[in-house]
Amino acid sequence: MTSAVTRGVPVELLLELDLARVDLVWARRAHSGEDDRAGRTRVARCRERIDALLDMWNDSGVCTSDRLEISRPEE
Repeated sequence: MTSAVTRGVPVELLLELDLARVDLVWARRAHSGEDDRAGRTRVARCRERIDALLDMWNDSGVCTSDRLEISRPEE
């Protein structure tokens, strides 16, 4: 199976990060209305998912210091 890649990162990973971010926003919004165990659990699971995805991002080697390119505004 071939995977599409954007700047060295699999597109699937970028999509999963976007979806996880949206899920966290909704979980936090729902949790802000009521402070209950289910809401706290949902927020915690979203954060765990994002943490796991960020671990995958780090393991991909995209952001190693020797490959990181920082663009500076021209003066």
